Amino acid sequence: MRKKIFTILLALAASVGMSWADTYVTITQNDFPESGHSFTKDGVTVSVGLGGGSFSTTLGNFTHIEVMAGDVWALGEGWSGDDESQIWSGNASSVSFSGDILSMGQGITLLFTIGDPAPTYTVALKAGTANADKVTLSATSAVEGATVTVTPNEEYEIKAFKATYNTTEELSTSFNAETGAYSFTMPAYAVTIEAAIALKPVPEGDIFAGFTATAGSGGFDNEGHANLVDNKFISSNWTKWCTNNDHKSVPTGESGDACWWIDFEASAALNLTGYILTTGNDSGSEHGRNPKNWLLKAKLNADDAWTTIATVTNDVTMKNQSFKDYKFFVDQSGTYQYFRFEVFANQGASVMQLCELRLIGTEASEPVLAVAYTLQLHVNDAAMGSVAVTNLLGSDIFDNGDGTYDVPEGAEVTLQATPNEGYEFIGWKASSTICDFADCEFIALPTNDNPMTIGMYQEVAIMAEFKASDPTAVENVPTNPVQATKILRDGQLYIMYKGTMYNVQGARVK
Repeated sequence: MRKKIFTILLALAASVGMSWADTYVTITQNDFPESGHSFTKDGVTVSVGLGGGSFSTTLGNFTHIEVMAGDVWALGEGWSGDDESQIWSGNASSVSFSGDILSMGQGITLLFTIGDPAPTYTVALKAGTANADKVTLSATSAVEGATVTVTPNEEYEIKAFKATYNTTEELSTSFNAETGAYSFTMPAYAVTIEAAIALKPVPEGDIFAGFTATAGSGGFDNEGHANLVDNKFISSNWTKWCTNNDHKSVPTGESGDACWWIDFEASAALNLTGYILTTGNDSGSEHGRNPKNWLLKAKLNADDAWTTIATVTNDVTMKNQSFKDYKFFVDQSGTYQYFRFEVFANQGASVMQLCELRLIGTEASEPVLAVAYTLQLHVNDAAMGSVAVTNLLGSDIFDNGDGTYDVPEGAEVTLQATPNEGYEFIGWKASSTICDFADCEFIALPTNDNPMTIGMYQEVAIMAEFKASDPTAVENVPTNPVQATKILRDGQLYIMYKGTMYNVQGARVK
């Protein structure tokens, strides 16, 4: 049987006020049973066990660890070397290793270099940040190189995020679409976070419940699929759909993976914008039962093909809470009467459960109001020219009479800039905020097409920019006799147009 022998050499850096010292400790196989073993020597703790362990210290931070032996397996993340020596470099008070450190009897040397604890720097939201208590910072102080994460609470989202240090320098950040969290790497400075934190948008409309279940994959006794749509979902009056893998099947008329599924229908067609899932009665104590991957399908008529109107994969929204409502948007709104809900995976428990599914929208007999955005028009100087919407006739664009227009989402708007005499149009600028002209922050658009057509998907202010014409510039002078008169003077041919004389090349004659 091969022995594992650990000989430890501690090199304590002068920066912690200690002289270099060599300490040797020998550990045999009997010192650490399979359950693991820890020992401390001169401020360094070594925890070992089968398959891995860790080194930690209270003296400062490890900056270098070297494992020298006759047979060293790869020690995991952060380590490098070969089968005779593995090296870790960094700045941490605790360092993990994986795998085994083996010896054929000649012993193993572990060399630790310890320095001052790394300085920490503060992390804080900017003073006055709205809803600052609706996010969680993974750290309020951290060492250089550490990762700091800012995570919004369940019903909130971070709509804008910026982390700055050294007054004006901006850090690179990463965004996790599943959790809505932002992360950054800590610099050697205090960090101030500017964030716009707001309630998540939810589908708007009436909430419909009490549908008729027509088919499904079943569930446990008295806990079948029909309970999902029976309008019983509060603590004093509830049922639930509770099922396991034995009840999975391929939905009627489909091919592919088996799932937990239910078909249900509404008494009348609905204009659908979203849906609500309500967790079961014991989700707070029986974790992992909530759905993780699912589809919602719909159709208007019974004979129509199913359309997938919502797809959710690896959901992190629903939590282990009982009788908790979660609202979701559909990916494809529309008018539907028949519905199919398919769950392919839950959060890891042996059963899947839900208390209720309800729909959000309006009855199809009620008009659905289209989303409208405000378009605001400006010119840089009203004396130089004007701008107008030219496709008002026959459209749903509404002129408010004050330079603003209400435009349906996705509608196209055609703008025409018209310069006054002596001026010329030179381009378009835009602002994403409706504003007074003096307060607008315009940026140039990458086009000077005139007229210009844009699609409306947000509110926007557009400015047509003009400037005075260059009186010496070559112009395209009309040669139509009705508009221009040819004049022969001093043996030269000239063109008189609107009281101004030009040579035949089109240059104005002073």
